[in-house]
Amino acid sequence: MQNILQDIRYGARMLWKHRLATLVCAAALALGIGANTAMFSVAEAFLLHSVPFENPDRIVAMVNVRPQQNIDRNAVAPATYLDWQAQTKSSNN
Repeated sequence: MQNILQDIRYGARMLWKHRLATLVCAAALALGIGANTAMFSVAEAFLLHSVPFENPDRIVAMVNVRPQQNIDRNAVAPATYLDWQAQTKSSNN
C-alpha cells in the first residue's frame, strides 16, 4: 500500500512540474472522450432504434442506374421522377 501512495504522490508531482504537457494531455483526452460520445450517440440513434415513421419497411430510395455509362447509382432528377410517375399505372395513384 505504501508503494502505491508513493507512486501516486510522484505522479502528482510530475504532473504539477510539467503543467503544459498535463494541460495538453487533458485536453486531448477530453476531445477524444467527447468525440467518442458523439459518435456513439449518433450510432445508437440510427442503428439501435427504429425510425420514427409509419411503415418503415415501405420506405424506398429512388436511384437511376445507367450501365451503358458505367453509373451504378445516380440521384433521380425531379423531371425524371415526374416522368416515372406519369408512366406508372397502379391503383395507388
